[in-house]
Amino acid sequence: MPDQFSKITIQEIISSLKEPLPGQRAHMKMLPGGRSLTLPTNYSQVKKSAVLILLFYEQGLLHFCLTKRNSNLKNHPGQISFPGGRCEKYETDPWETALRETDEEIGIPPHQIQFLGKLSDVFVSVSNFNIHPYIGFIQEKPTFIINHKEVEKLIVLPLHSLFTEENHAIEMLETRNGKMNVPCYLIEDHVIWGATSMMIAELEVLLKQHYSGQEEHLNNADSDQES
Repeated sequence: MPDQFSKITIQEIISSLKEPLPGQRAHMKMLPGGRSLTLPTNYSQVKKSAVLILLFYEQGLLHFCLTKRNSNLKNHPGQISFPGGRCEKYETDPWETALRETDEEIGIPPHQIQFLGKLSDVFVSVSNFNIHPYIGFIQEKPTFIINHKEVEKLIVLPLHSLFTEENHAIEMLETRNGKMNVPCYLIEDHVIWGATSMMIAELEVLLKQHYSGQEEHLNNADSDQES
């Protein structure tokens, strides 16, 4: 893993979010076989949801949190996901949903969370949900209050773990369509796949693009100075 990724700052996250999003180009890297990212023509029938990628500093390094969903939940039971859920009819902005669900699931009040930006939507055909992923920030690791009716376990990981090639894997998993090999992130024995892994993949590609652009700019500057 390049050393630069272990020292990612929140300012670099903010800068990268101003650049063009890779969208489906990144999502496809983690798409299970036989699945589609294409929204149906009858969009009115698609359910909306939102999730929050919450970033914070712990011991000087950026971390993020995931949840292992309660096994009794109707949608994606037992899977690892970001805090989030279905948009209610009264919510006019999916960001409101992401904040509400984060508060309900892991006890972080909305007023503590700074909005940083949004990643590309991810359509999950098996559950007919279009997911709106947001990125938020708290300066220091918060005090989590876990709602065990929805969350079986909280998982906190360093952001730089996403950029370690050894953490990219193909695993045989039980899905709605039976057992199949799926691309995933395998971090500290946690198997992260499906829509969650697609959102992570977009963040990974976005940051790598940002760094490669910086390096190209520096290389061009060096060439100009030499000439």
